Amino acid sequence: MKRKSIKTDTINLIKKRKYNSELENESESENENHNNFKINNENSNNLDTNEIYSSSSRHISMEQNKSINNLNNDNDYSNEMDNSLEPTSDNELFSESQSFSKKLINKNDNEEDNNYSDNIVSESETDNEINEERNLTEIDENDDEENEIEKEIITNRMKLNSSVKKTSDIGTIESVELWNFMCHERLKIDFCPRINFVVGHNGSGKSAILTGITVCLGGKATITQRATSLKGLIKEGKNNGSVTIKIRNKGHDAYKPEIYGERIIIERRLSKDGVNGYKIKNSSGKVIASNRKELNNILDHMCIQVDNPMNILNQDLARQFISSSTPEEKYNFFLKGTQLDQLNEDLELVRERIDKIDRIIKLKLEVLPEMKKEIKSIKAECKDMMAIQNLEKTSKELKKQLAWAEIEEKEHELYNEEENYKREMKNLNLRVKKLKDIQTKMEPYNTKIKTNREKIIELTEKYKPINEKKKDVEYNLKEIYKKRTNLQHENQKMALTMTRLLHQKEEFEEKINDEKKKIENINNNERGRQEIEIEELNKAITNLTNKITEINNDLKNNNREIMQVRKDKDNYESENQAFQNEINMLNKNIYQLESQKKNRVRAFHDKYPEILEVIEEYDRKGMWKEGKPVGPFGLYITLKNKKWSTMIETLLKNFVSAMGVFSHDDRKLMQSILNKYRCNAAVYVCKKKRIDFSKGEPDKEYLTVLRAIECDNEVVVQQLVVNARIEQILLIEDRKQADIVMSTGPNNGFPTNVAACYTLEGYQVGSKGGYATLSVNLYNGPPRLLTDVDDVIRENKFKIDNLIRNRNRKEDDIRKCQNSISNLNAQKQNMKDQLEKIQREINQRQSRKMQIQEEMEEKTPEDISSIEKKLSAVLNQINILEKQRSELKEQMDSIEKEEEKLTNEIKEIDYFINMYQDDIDKLQSEISGDWKKQMENLNDTLKHYSNEVESQYKSNQELEKKIEEMKKALSENIELAKQFCERVPVKKSKEELENQLRAIKQQQIQKHFDHETFNSLLNEYQNKTIEYTKAKEEIEKHNKFVMKLKESVGQRMKKWYMFRTFISMRAKNIFSELLLRRGYTGSLKFSHPNRQLILKVQIEDQAQVNASGNESYEKDPKSLSGGEKSFSTICLLLSLWETMACPIRGLDEFDVFMDAVNRRISMKMLIESARDTAQTQYIMITPQDMSNIQDLGLDNSLRIIRMDDPERRKADVQ
Repeated sequence: MKRKSIKTDTINLIKKRKYNSELENESESENENHNNFKINNENSNNLDTNEIYSSSSRHISMEQNKSINNLNNDNDYSNEMDNSLEPTSDNELFSESQSFSKKLINKNDNEEDNNYSDNIVSESETDNEINEERNLTEIDENDDEENEIEKEIITNRMKLNSSVKKTSDIGTIESVELWNFMCHERLKIDFCPRINFVVGHNGSGKSAILTGITVCLGGKATITQRATSLKGLIKEGKNNGSVTIKIRNKGHDAYKPEIYGERIIIERRLSKDGVNGYKIKNSSGKVIASNRKELNNILDHMCIQVDNPMNILNQDLARQFISSSTPEEKYNFFLKGTQLDQLNEDLELVRERIDKIDRIIKLKLEVLPEMKKEIKSIKAECKDMMAIQNLEKTSKELKKQLAWAEIEEKEHELYNEEENYKREMKNLNLRVKKLKDIQTKMEPYNTKIKTNREKIIELTEKYKPINEKKKDVEYNLKEIYKKRTNLQHENQKMALTMTRLLHQKEEFEEKINDEKKKIENINNNERGRQEIEIEELNKAITNLTNKITEINNDLKNNNREIMQVRKDKDNYESENQAFQNEINMLNKNIYQLESQKKNRVRAFHDKYPEILEVIEEYDRKGMWKEGKPVGPFGLYITLKNKKWSTMIETLLKNFVSAMGVFSHDDRKLMQSILNKYRCNAAVYVCKKKRIDFSKGEPDKEYLTVLRAIECDNEVVVQQLVVNARIEQILLIEDRKQADIVMSTGPNNGFPTNVAACYTLEGYQVGSKGGYATLSVNLYNGPPRLLTDVDDVIRENKFKIDNLIRNRNRKEDDIRKCQNSISNLNAQKQNMKDQLEKIQREINQRQSRKMQIQEEMEEKTPEDISSIEKKLSAVLNQINILEKQRSELKEQMDSIEKEEEKLTNEIKEIDYFINMYQDDIDKLQSEISGDWKKQMENLNDTLKHYSNEVESQYKSNQELEKKIEEMKKALSENIELAKQFCERVPVKKSKEELENQLRAIKQQQIQKHFDHETFNSLLNEYQNKTIEYTKAKEEIEKHNKFVMKLKESVGQRMKKWYMFRTFISMRAKNIFSELLLRRGYTGSLKFSHPNRQLILKVQIEDQAQVNASGNESYEKDPKSLSGGEKSFSTICLLLSLWETMACPIRGLDEFDVFMDAVNRRISMKMLIESARDTAQTQYIMITPQDMSNIQDLGLDNSLRIIRMDDPERRKADVQ
């Protein structure tokens, strides 16, 4: 079971990878610039990582090709990396591997970790990852369940290929022309872009066509098995020969179509003297290139590999592979044919180079401590030598400095105090100015508050009469309430009396009946039985009371749960409504953005397209006195960085939709047009004269609004500078950095030419005359300055999707809460029903208990006649009471009508009162809302600065007195110092100078200075320091590079194992499916750990024997007949061809040993496979007759080329 689970997981993993590969294939068709593999193969010994992966991937499948292409999307990478790992020394290996490392790391599937450490990644970690992937390949691949899934994958792939049958436009051969080549003097063959059969007698030169194609496309003579060198392919008796091929170059994936056109002509000349060469021409026959490098680029772009043993294969080689090779040899042929073997060797070479770099780094690390120790020693000697130099001169200078050291310290203290006094005075002035500014800011708010209060008084006076009327009506209504209440109380009393009388009536009737029974049972003794019954009733009442207590406790818990769930439900509903509001806002933004996308002018106002048409019409009529208006301003503005979009939109506000004119008359005309279309955009009167505002800009290191935008209209720029001061508003991302910058100006104030500063988070740091940080109300509408709004639309749609999912989750939560509430209410009702039931049982038992007690207390039955008299009196009272209740009901109906009339009247009065009250509340909310908060903030700020001003003033007075005392003392000390010597600069303290003088005297006694020795030490120190720093930096860089190299190689090894597994799966399933078409069965078993490929075939007769019930067995290929071997070869080739991306397939004499049945089935399979494979050309050679090809469906996609007998050397194309 465990093994089967592993197999199932592996199958699912492979299906998932294949599905991802198909998705990549679909996306690849939309990205034309990423479909090409341009790799320079000029030097086959060079280790080019891009070349390794793209060249190997061409033989896997077109899907894998495109997947790997994502790793190699830099088309110039391989050309830059030639010979990158061929250093001649250790240092060269370091420097050149650095370039190689960067290239290799940048191609690593975008799975890198940007925060890698500087430590070297051990090779064992990479090996562990590779071993984990290896273990996946050791699973038995013959599991039935796995095979079914694999067959389904292949079937779907074949259906997909059949749905995109398409004539090849790139990489297929139009024609081949042979001149003095092998047995042909001159031969030209035109090929169909899909299926071509070359037929003819032995010796007619059929095989020379494939040989010519191989040689012309760069193949060596040895791989054709026709000659050991190229000159051996020249026709006997001739000194020169050539092969010319025309390759199709059409479609969106064409190679340099602007240079070559719709076809590329490749000509290879052969010479007996060994001078061979290429000519690569365009469609017109003009020579474009004559080097092997361009040919390699063309072949790599078109995924053509002539040296692949599986692309062009003769029948002898295939038969030998089937019949005589070992499983190991078959496996190696499979790896070489798919070029997985070459890819593995290249990866191993990369790892060897990494190991070599690792060893060199370790050797250099051992040298660093010694180098550092040597540098420290030389540095110490230099310091000693420098200390001795000019000791006498230093000694004299120090003595002069010592005399003035104390004076300098006192002057420095005085200067610091004076500077501190100046700063404090400036701070005092700033605070006084701030007080005045705050008082100025408070005046508008005071005025507004006063105005609102006057309006409130006026409105209050207006609704006073209405309010008085309401009081009167309410008083009348209260009187009605009292009457109705009294009548209700009277009604209740009558109802209670009626209930009492009815109860008495029932009691009297029951007593009469009981008395009659008592007369009969008067002599019976029932007291003992009654006492027992009372005891049982007491026990039952106690049990029921306990049950009531338990249910009440459960009911309390139930109520708490209901309250909690209702609270949760209210929270969910509130959150759900918030999500819906945000969705509505985003949908509105998307609608506006879509409209803006169709016409960008609509971003500034819906009617701007019509407004601009009117402006143009007026301009044609000459109605503008000073020229056509400019605008809207935002139409000329673009952002350099999208991240500042919201802040710049906030700062420019209405300027974005504003218009500019050049006279006041034009302004009136422009304003009338805007008013007509109900557009409230501002109109500015501009000047055509250019204004130089560069002197008013801050330092270039700061980003301003002007520097963050691009504007192609000078008039718009000038208006934004004049009205919005965009050249003096700073934009700084970090708030802390903004605080620092805004205090670096003169006197710790704003920098020069800076008016304000805004951060990316939406804060204004500092304001005019202050240092406060305020939050800014950011612009939240659709972006108006972005020309490309698709990203914003996608972002909003993505947000809407997330919000809808969140809203749906909240609705689910709400439904769950509602269900919980319903369930809890049901439980609650159930518990109440139980309580009522239990209470009724208690009441019944208590009633029975009282009844028994009363019976026990009775001694003798009463007189029945007296009870009947009482019953008659009760019935009389009941009749009287019913008449009184009828009269009372009539009074209550009258009162209710009066009450309804007064209630309606109050509602009308309340309506008018609410109208006035709404106006009053609105005015009051303005007073108590933002205005009140602003006033409170301003009052707090005013109080704060008042206290600071008072404290600052006292501090400045004390500081001024201290400075005067210090000046007087300093003057006296200077006079004393001048008596010793004239003033000299002092660089150290008095104590330091005295210690330095003593040290100099001691050094003069002990040491002497040598200039030559000092210069030598200094040069040596500088050189050693440079060498150490360079070596350390180099090692650190290479540590990082080695780490990334190992990560990259590990990732690529994982890809290699995945490709090998996928290719083998496809090959074995296609092989089995193709054998079934002949009625054969068989299998390809890949044992990747043992590097074996085992091929088994079971022919038709054996299949019939198996069907009859005998034991099943499969033949070894060696025991098959010639036709069976050839048919098996075709099946194997077709299964492996499915994994290759080369657009050309060549097969020589594939049906020589086949019988008619095998030949017909093989031909049908080849033609069906060719038709199902898009953009692939098949060239198949056979000496057999092709007369029966008509039965297989002859159409434009198939061509038969008949070769004449050797003596004529001409081709007859059917």
